[in-house]
Amino acid sequence: MSITTVRKLMQFGGLIASAACVLATRGAHTPTAALLLLIGATTALGCTWCGFAVGNLDIAPRHSAVMVGFSNTIGQIPGIVGVAVTGWLIDVTGTYSAAFVLAAAVTALGALVFGCLFNARPLVD
Repeated sequence: MSITTVRKLMQFGGLIASAACVLATRGAHTPTAALLLLIGATTALGCTWCGFAVGNLDIAPRHSAVMVGFSNTIGQIPGIVGVAVTGWLIDVTGTYSAAFVLAAAVTALGALVFGCLFNARPLVD
């Protein structure tokens, strides 16, 4: 398999598995079941490290530190906005279900974008 294929499989698989666990959490009837599903979602995100983290080295081997800093800076925006949106969704609906659906949708969209756009070839030398 090519490096690009392996990166895409790990990233896509981890994100889709995580999204599935988050969606399944909506139907959990006990705190233990919800906890186990959220642990599964978090564990699945561990697979994405094999696609995302080393992808910076693939794209810009000598400048990967700058790439990591830039992507982490941009990645904080959803973390800030997501707290407000989640709070609003819970206030409006009175349940976490809509927040879980939104989280799963954003995760699935991330999987789709990474799967379509990532290529493990150097863009910057």
